[in-house]
Amino acid sequence: MKGKIFIIFSILLASVFVSAASWPADSSGTELVSGLPSPYEPSGLAWDSESQKLYTISDEGIISRMNIDGSNVENWYVSGDLEGIAVVSGKVYVGIEYPFVMKEFDTSTGAFTGKSWTFSEVVGTSKMGMEGVAVAATSTGLRVYAGSQSDGKVSVYDIDPSVSESMSYVGSFTPYSGSLSDLSYDAQTGRLYALYDNKLFEMDSDGNVLAEYDVEGSDQEGVVVISSCPSSTGSIVIASDTSASIMRYDNFAVSCPAVEVVEEEEVVIDPNLVESFSISKGVVSVLYQDGHSNSFTPKKYGKIQAVLSSDATKLIVGNGKYLAVYENGVELSHVRIPKGLKNYTLSLSGDEILVEFALGRYQYSVLFTLDEDTLVLESVQRTRR
Repeated sequence: MKGKIFIIFSILLASVFVSAASWPADSSGTELVSGLPSPYEPSGLAWDSESQKLYTISDEGIISRMNIDGSNVENWYVSGDLEGIAVVSGKVYVGIEYPFVMKEFDTSTGAFTGKSWTFSEVVGTSKMGMEGVAVAATSTGLRVYAGSQSDGKVSVYDIDPSVSESMSYVGSFTPYSGSLSDLSYDAQTGRLYALYDNKLFEMDSDGNVLAEYDVEGSDQEGVVVISSCPSSTGSIVIASDTSASIMRYDNFAVSCPAVEVVEEEEVVIDPNLVESFSISKGVVSVLYQDGHSNSFTPKKYGKIQAVLSSDATKLIVGNGKYLAVYENGVELSHVRIPKGLKNYTLSLSGDEILVEFALGRYQYSVLFTLDEDTLVLESVQRTRR
């Protein structure tokens, strides 16, 4: 709970003020506090996108989890003056007002895991100490924002979540010179939110102020924004500790990252690519990969046979007199083989076409290669049968 202390000071702000924008959400909200134990003083909020659960804490040592409508409340009772909470990848992190420590909490055991990180750069006292934490996942670990109620400053750290006290101080910024109430980071939009009583600041991850909003009510202690990108609206939940309240406001305007639309290049299929072919009663029928088909009937001097070229665009067809090259049903060229061959075999290996037949007392093997559209005679072998 905030102390009733008035502080007069002058501070150079780290960001440029913007005029307060109109409240970007429904004006009336839904109260979620009814399922919580009494007494309860909400002092922080967090959203777990994986479990779709809302977390809140009471500064008297209660960690609570519920559905977005306030139902199915679960409570864990721990020690400490709890003043901030964040959830990243199912891990729960709780900020302690004084000393300025963030602890990891395990919901499966209902206890702190023993991992903790101390933020020595945070300024404050046991009554005006660390009032909020926000946590963002990075490629190397976690970035933690720790907010001070005393001076409104946000201190930034990079931590190794697997090792206690493994951390480095990055710097700080001060969005507003008032008394900070809570911090929250929205992973979907990359926006950081800082609550200063009835003023809410929306920032980028570097602390640059993008918008300022006036929040209804008083003694606000917690904030979390729940986005559903690419939708341009989500929900915002505000907690107050005087007359305990947790209000959800829907249709809160959010700025989702622009989605790059990559136009797929049209795949043009070569119309000459053969999918399959068949021969029936001297007719060669061909189905092509682009879906069209055709057929042709070579003049018949003997058995009609065919093989498909290695690039699948041409048929080499034998008819007992000629060996011809066809593309898309059109004859491109031909060479002559002995007339009237009734029994011969036609085979292909790579770009080599072999015609084998018997003639008189000899067995012939005639080898051709395909040079673009033309058959080139390479060799003729003759052996006595």
